[in-house]
Amino acid sequence: MRKAGIYILILVTLVCTLLVPHRVLAQMASDCHYTVRGEIREMESGIPVLGATVYIRELGRGAVADPDGKYTIPNLCAGDYTMICQHLGYHADTILIHVHEGFIQCNFTLAEADIQLNAVVIAGERALPLASQPAAELTGQELQNTRGLTLGESLRGLTGVNSIQTGPAVSKPVIHGLHGNRILILNNGIRQEGQQWGAEHAPEIDPFIARRITVVKGAAGVRYGADAIGGVILVEPAPLPVHAGTRGELNLIGYSNGWGGITSGQVEGGSRRLEGLGWRLQGTLKRAGDARAANYLLSNTGVSEANFSGGLGYRKNKYGLEAFISHFRTNTGILRSAHIGNLSDLERALQSPRPWYIRDFTYQIDNPRQAINHSLLKISGFAVVPALGTFTLQYGGQINNRQEFDIRRGGRSNRPALDLQLFTHTLDAVLEHKPVRRFSGSAGVNLLYQDNNNLPGTGVTPLIPNYNSFGAGAFATEKWSTEKWTLEGGIRYDYRYLQAQRFNGVNQLVKPDFHFRNLSATAGAVFYASERWNFKTNLGTAWRPPNVSELYSQGLHHGLGAIEEGNENLQTERALKWISTVNYTGTRLSFEGSLHYNRINDYIYLEPDAEPRLTIRGAFPVFRYTQTDARLMGTDAALAYQVGSGLTFRSRASLIRARDMVRNNFLIFIPADRFESSLTYRKEKPGKLSDAFLTIGAVNVRHQNRTPEGVDYANAPDSYMLLNLQGGITFTAAGRPLTIGLTVSNALNTAYRDYLNRLRYYADDVGRNVMLRLKYEFGKIQ
Repeated sequence: MRKAGIYILILVTLVCTLLVPHRVLAQMASDCHYTVRGEIREMESGIPVLGATVYIRELGRGAVADPDGKYTIPNLCAGDYTMICQHLGYHADTILIHVHEGFIQCNFTLAEADIQLNAVVIAGERALPLASQPAAELTGQELQNTRGLTLGESLRGLTGVNSIQTGPAVSKPVIHGLHGNRILILNNGIRQEGQQWGAEHAPEIDPFIARRITVVKGAAGVRYGADAIGGVILVEPAPLPVHAGTRGELNLIGYSNGWGGITSGQVEGGSRRLEGLGWRLQGTLKRAGDARAANYLLSNTGVSEANFSGGLGYRKNKYGLEAFISHFRTNTGILRSAHIGNLSDLERALQSPRPWYIRDFTYQIDNPRQAINHSLLKISGFAVVPALGTFTLQYGGQINNRQEFDIRRGGRSNRPALDLQLFTHTLDAVLEHKPVRRFSGSAGVNLLYQDNNNLPGTGVTPLIPNYNSFGAGAFATEKWSTEKWTLEGGIRYDYRYLQAQRFNGVNQLVKPDFHFRNLSATAGAVFYASERWNFKTNLGTAWRPPNVSELYSQGLHHGLGAIEEGNENLQTERALKWISTVNYTGTRLSFEGSLHYNRINDYIYLEPDAEPRLTIRGAFPVFRYTQTDARLMGTDAALAYQVGSGLTFRSRASLIRARDMVRNNFLIFIPADRFESSLTYRKEKPGKLSDAFLTIGAVNVRHQNRTPEGVDYANAPDSYMLLNLQGGITFTAAGRPLTIGLTVSNALNTAYRDYLNRLRYYADDVGRNVMLRLKYEFGKIQ
């Protein structure tokens, strides 16, 4: 009956989408004939900036400057818009405009780039139509609507991005079916390094630090190095202020599922005495109790989190220096029913529709649990060398402490069963050469050193051994642009050294070492057929050496409630990925569609063993690392249609087909087909109010029937559909904007299990959740 109600609601939405235009299109035609045009010139020389892009954030539309630096965006409706102008080698420029007459003149002057990290410049440009690799972006209102979610949950609404979960509090991003060490995350330009090899090891990043999150979906190994087989995620704070003044914001969030609360605040400013000197302080506190599925509590799934960050920088047009520090701390409970005492109980738990252990609601976090502390330091600087271009140098230092606590006897529950400490040092040097006619590009080197140790006192054989790792890479990229075409290419060489320290079967200390080398390349093109159509294609190679966990895991992985066993004979993964995208931006309709094909030789994955295993700590399923040749291909599609005044219909779809080419079988743990549709009403002329909107949406995830038969411990769960509601409004309080948002996830409280939730063997996913967000902005920067 519940599913029938959902289908009726979606049918009504579709009917409204088809019927409303016939009544309102004629009325709206006179309101959507406005034009924005202008010129884009270099600030110092005044010469036109060929190939610069102008992008309207609210509409997802844009244009490319011609050889004279001129652009035109026609057929706009009356209203307020955010215009973003950007080009490789220059600062982005943002202008707010109010469209209310025949045409609006909006000119941009771009200063030569002096921001801190070339990688961020490239990623920002890739979010616009110039680059051949497609990218998706969360910023502005869309990012605000995800506040309170983890990084993995925040990105799940982007086309082609899923998440792999370990219960309700742990989520990791999945791009085109790949996750973990195949996804590279840059946290404020620093390569995020923790114990990311575990499926339940979520990124140690506070999403509140970000003002933009960009997902690059192609094989990005040339620019970013090893591990970028699946793509790259860039978590980017706003640039530090350079003008005098102080401003900030306070976010208060409460949600019903787990009765959780979040407080996050940020304050930043610029010096009045020394122009160019800026600073920022930010912090977040989070607390939640046991989450709830549709029909029962998910016991011991509470979370406690405390994070802070700070930045200090001095920036002028020709040089600059910045320091950034952050600390992330969390204590996360692991579903109690995932830890089971004997084989018979494990078999019953796998077949039961309810967890075997359910207690009353509590905020107390007991074992099994994980406690993580992650500290990051970034120091970066840049200088504009007149004869060469912009040179950047960046150091990153990270300390990651991970403790996992098991249910232990004899008063040892406060002693961690896993206690890892990882030190990571990175050094990046990049030269972005001055544009020469139609050419622009960059070259650089990247260095990495890691030292990972098991801290004594656990009384347990370590899951992974101690190890040291060193990596070095050098790259070069170049781009050629005209009014109609952009061609780009790059090449990179990497070396990676790994030495492990472990005890063998006869308790002798051995130190096996590995040397990995690889050459990566990429080539791509963008064709701007018209102001409305553009096509892009990219072919790239990437690689990933086996992680120490894949080589030498031996024992119980407490966070997953599973035994994992490594394989020291694993070889390097090598991938070849092709992705092509078509974009259309019309007066009312916009569309993006992508096809992607990824061939990965020596693909490493966890394969379930035939039988679970009984240990002194209980009975657990067993997974072994193995290797095969894999093929992953699929399609992403996104559509937006402006139905009428303030009314927009959106639809997204992601499909992946993955194959084990050696065994001629399906691959395990691949996302199921996912479809989303929504209808949003936004008030365009709000008067004293602004950004008022209401969205009703549905998410349909199909049954994953493309799984290897008889391999997993439980069959893939049934398909499911979730109804979601969201609304928000901004008004003025004490002269400053106050934003109120309300989200209802899984509004019908549907009971379901997701195939990518590693704890689906024992319990359902979370039920209805009502989340209230308040955001108050204060202060002013000149």
